[in-house]
Amino acid sequence: MKAQAVSILLTAGFLLSVPAPPVHGEELDRNLRAAFSEIFEEPDVLEKVSGTNGPVIYRVLKSGEVAGYGVVTIPVGMSGPFRTLVAATPECSVKAVKILNYPHRRGRGVRKRSFLKQFEGARHGKPLELGEQIDGVSGATVSAEALTRSVRRALLLSEKYCRSDTPVSEK
Repeated sequence: MKAQAVSILLTAGFLLSVPAPPVHGEELDRNLRAAFSEIFEEPDVLEKVSGTNGPVIYRVLKSGEVAGYGVVTIPVGMSGPFRTLVAATPECSVKAVKILNYPHRRGRGVRKRSFLKQFEGARHGKPLELGEQIDGVSGATVSAEALTRSVRRALLLSEKYCRSDTPVSEK
């Protein structure tokens, strides 16, 4: 009887310690496509331009023209990683930031529209700091800081493509 109780407790402990599987594959594609469609109003083509090691970068085309860029990042908050999409205009300013997946209980305030809207218009090379240009979220300080760093990094990465896609007459 005692051995059976120990076995049950060990099994229960193992089951409780197994993390939930990460969101990927079809579900992530569905979330990502929905976010791109909402931000860029039904783009024609999502062209993956980078992403073998690190953030995935997409060029968004609509009617044959570059409509913008999307960078999928994975910031790490206090409770763990979460997936985001930082969408940029062709001029490389933030068009929108979307949380694709936030599986944690702590730090959920970063999902609020009022928090995410603060990033709109941000540009690479301009100050973007939590507590300065970005107001924090109570109970989500670590996630908010991680997301702010992630947006800065996404702007830096997308800048390379903005410059190369700009017609010569506009450079």
